[in-house]
Amino acid sequence: MQAKSPGRIAKPPKTLAQCCTDVDCHAGRRNRYYFGKHLSPHSYEVEQQYQSERRRLINRAVIGWGVVYGYPLSLQPQASPGEEGRALRLGAGLALDACGRELLQVEPICLELKDVLAFDVDGKLLRTALPWADAKSKCWLLRVHYAERLIGPVRTKDNCGCEACQWDQICETVKYSLTPVDCGRCCERSACGLDCECSSSACCDGSAKALKDFDCSGGQPLPMNTPRGGCRCLCEHLSKLNPDCECGDLCAVEPTLSVDLHNGVALACVALEQDACGEWTIQVVIDDCGPRRLVKRNDLLFDLIRGCDLTRIAAIGWPSWHRSAELIGWEAFEQSFGTFAKGDETSVTKAYWISFTKPVRLETLRADCFVMRIIIPDEESGWGQQLRVPICGVQTDALPGADVATKATLIVDAGWICETILGSRIMFDTHIACVEIEVRGDFILDCNGQPVDANAVGLAPYPSGNGTPGDTFLSTFRVEARDRKRVFSKPAGTLEGVPS
Repeated sequence: MQAKSPGRIAKPPKTLAQCCTDVDCHAGRRNRYYFGKHLSPHSYEVEQQYQSERRRLINRAVIGWGVVYGYPLSLQPQASPGEEGRALRLGAGLALDACGRELLQVEPICLELKDVLAFDVDGKLLRTALPWADAKSKCWLLRVHYAERLIGPVRTKDNCGCEACQWDQICETVKYSLTPVDCGRCCERSACGLDCECSSSACCDGSAKALKDFDCSGGQPLPMNTPRGGCRCLCEHLSKLNPDCECGDLCAVEPTLSVDLHNGVALACVALEQDACGEWTIQVVIDDCGPRRLVKRNDLLFDLIRGCDLTRIAAIGWPSWHRSAELIGWEAFEQSFGTFAKGDETSVTKAYWISFTKPVRLETLRADCFVMRIIIPDEESGWGQQLRVPICGVQTDALPGADVATKATLIVDAGWICETILGSRIMFDTHIACVEIEVRGDFILDCNGQPVDANAVGLAPYPSGNGTPGDTFLSTFRVEARDRKRVFSKPAGTLEGVPS
């Protein structure tokens, strides 16, 4: 054994009383089980509270808060035809509030005003007269709140033998509320939670050598080979977040019902009106998507990454020509511009049309969304000179009065066709021509207001898209030179359609 140092006095071991010090535990307290432990109602409450708080912490910190799915809204019709209902039908749904509590409704219900909590404009709960009489010129925000209801009454006896009534279980449920709001706030865009500012330091991932002599506090620019600074932004943003949240106690609104009044999740904006009997009812659902904060589930995020919500080019009128290694015959190219009568100023092309996977807005579907270029070598220099085909307009398949379409056909200047395509002596007589057709997806908005995902993908003529909105669809093909000895037996306006 190693000898003790001289002059060092060995301390006696601590007694059990000295070891047993009760400390405050704010991070989470749970039971420790051992033989002989006496379990009381308080012991089970500690265990239950620990499990609930940990689950809610994960919910709000990892998943977020808002509507997960469900909660569809529709007006419930009355028995008499032609009248809107007094009740709003709410479908089953799941939401998470800012405290991480699950707001679960497992079956559809009909919501009447008598079952709804009412708040004033300052968010104060009105326990007496409901302010529906002042509802004509206002919008009302419908929210869902976490609530607990005591159920299962039982008779118990205390230590003195006196009987008392207790509740055997707690039912986790939801309660709905209406708050008057300015109608302009019904569809306010939520602010970005992440706000990146310029940072003078970098994230380390293999660039330690480059940062060895770098002064992170001097505000100097980052070395060129440092990684992307987004990791620094995320680190600073997450470092400022507090794992705790300000979630107070539930407020008793009925003898057996308690509700979290401060952390409701918005579902819709509605309007109230009086029916024929003078009773206030929910008559109009103004917007049931704009007010909602949505939780992005993993499957939804992956679908968004893949661009499943985007509109793409579904088909084009020249699929066999797209990036073809073979030369396109001159006669087929000539016929692709369609037929027109003498005196017509324009010609609706036969081959140059584009269809989309979803309707696109007519107001954005214009001639400048499309470009058609013909590239022919210059006689003297041999450089390719670009000639733009004069696209005069677009013909769509939109029905009368509609504001969306799914197909667009290019309209070309008829005079240009006569002179350039049908002329007796043209530039196509001696050279192979390269044709380029562009569809500018950034210019075309679909029915949801998003640009068309128009990127061409390899050799495939369609569908287009790389998972991001916008960009350009580019199609190319080459046309053989026209034979000078060709006899022009067909006058302008007698061209046949493009062979299928």
